[in-house]
Amino acid sequence: MPGPSGEAAATVSYRALWRVSGLPALVLLTLLARLGGSVWSLGLVLFVLQRFHSPTLAGLTAAASWLPGLICSPIAGALLDRHGRKGLIALDLAVAVSMVIGIMALDQSGRLAAEVLVLIVGLGSITLPLTMTGTRSLMPLLTPQPLWDRMNALDSASLNVTELLGPVVAGLLFASVGGLGTLLVVAAAWLAALSLTALLRDAPTSRGDDSLFRETLAGLRYTLAKPSLRALAVILPIANAGWGMLTIALPVLVLGLPHGGGPQVGLLWSVFGLTALIGSLLFGRVRTSGREARLIGGLGLVSAVGLGVVAVSALGPATLLVAAAGMVIAGVADGGASVALFSFRQRVMDPAWFGRSLAISISLSVMGLPLGSALAGPLLGWSVPGTLAIAAGLELLGAGLALGLLRHSQPPASAPGG
Repeated sequence: MPGPSGEAAATVSYRALWRVSGLPALVLLTLLARLGGSVWSLGLVLFVLQRFHSPTLAGLTAAASWLPGLICSPIAGALLDRHGRKGLIALDLAVAVSMVIGIMALDQSGRLAAEVLVLIVGLGSITLPLTMTGTRSLMPLLTPQPLWDRMNALDSASLNVTELLGPVVAGLLFASVGGLGTLLVVAAAWLAALSLTALLRDAPTSRGDDSLFRETLAGLRYTLAKPSLRALAVILPIANAGWGMLTIALPVLVLGLPHGGGPQVGLLWSVFGLTALIGSLLFGRVRTSGREARLIGGLGLVSAVGLGVVAVSALGPATLLVAAAGMVIAGVADGGASVALFSFRQRVMDPAWFGRSLAISISLSVMGLPLGSALAGPLLGWSVPGTLAIAAGLELLGAGLALGLLRHSQPPASAPGG
């Protein structure tokens, strides 16, 4: 059984999680890294829209902040299983801080061309899976299995807290100190997370005699051999493409309003984050084992309704109020679905393959985000409400596929050929 045994496993409660050795430091580091990432996601879009006045470039830059790292994620996963998480998480955070400082320096010197910005952001994203997957895969390795649902709810809640605070911080900072000040806060958050890596407790690694290339291929074979993970690789990119479109379309919608600005964009995303936090904590108390497929698909349908309400908000008066109502609906559903999804992945994977399999599965799932962001730019030139409607339709399609393709979690099997 993964994770330490003992007193922490005796009581299934949130309080028991804080007695798990090394977990509090990991949760705090993850929170800071995600907070920086949340401010970065919105702040980068606002920075590009202000600096270059181009929704298309904003979409391309947002795609560059994800896509290269996702492509490299199978290698990153093999490195995590081979060499441990602690040092590689520190490497990624150091690269991220350097990337932001580089962008700031070039902008201050007047040498930040559009193609240079996209290149720097793309290069900086290459190491992204080391923190994204490193923290996520370390949590179940440190936590007793009876506490997994609580741990997943706490992890999902930490993500929702950053989705709540990050956009507000980004919007207020952008309005008060501009793009460079916003980027400076991002660098500070990631630097603080980097300092916490000294307190991390790593899990034992399973380094073998195979080369990194062979271990990467073994991770791909293991992941793609599992029907449940193959199904997620079809379902989640489609649904996440809708969310990728929303990250570009929502700022364009709000900034086009008579009194719209960065704070209003941040407020809408924070409404989503707050309600997702509530949803994740509520569903963390629900037994998900054997029910994950219905929860993921059913809550996905509710989330699609919420995105549909956001799309309708662009057609009439009270745009901000109607959009906020849509974000509430989508947020509660997304928070609950995230808990079920985290638990589903863990239950169908062998713990020895968490690094490789999680890196590959998450990267395939998240691939829709940059693709949706890149598509949003040209589509917004056609129609803002139409782009938002397409985003809702993609979420609806993903939910329908989840109900049709996903099966309940099964005990993990050993790797093929591994």
